[in-house]
Amino acid sequence: MKDVPRKIPKELPIMGKSHNLIIINDPLNKDSGWFLNSDIVINMAWNNSDEFWHTLVHELGHALIRRSGLRQGLSMEMEEVIVQNYATVFTELFKMTFKNNKDIGIPL
Repeated sequence: MKDVPRKIPKELPIMGKSHNLIIINDPLNKDSGWFLNSDIVINMAWNNSDEFWHTLVHELGHALIRRSGLRQGLSMEMEEVIVQNYATVFTELFKMTFKNNKDIGIPL
């Protein structure tokens, strides 16, 4: 079986809406990633290569909750518990790691 390509697209469709994937390297910002409106931002200053996938799936979880309308019935704390566990299970299940920076097309 061939390896799955690991290039990450700049736009990610989530439930019919395109979201921008923005990768930054800002050590002054203490967040490893965030979801805001249509942007998923990953801060590589606080993510090593193994953490990249977990942070990306975590932020995709926030986007999914918002797009599905579930956010209305959840506290922010409960949303964090859900997306953190979702990201952990998903990345462990699919062993989401990469061998080098070129696999995701970004400088680390």
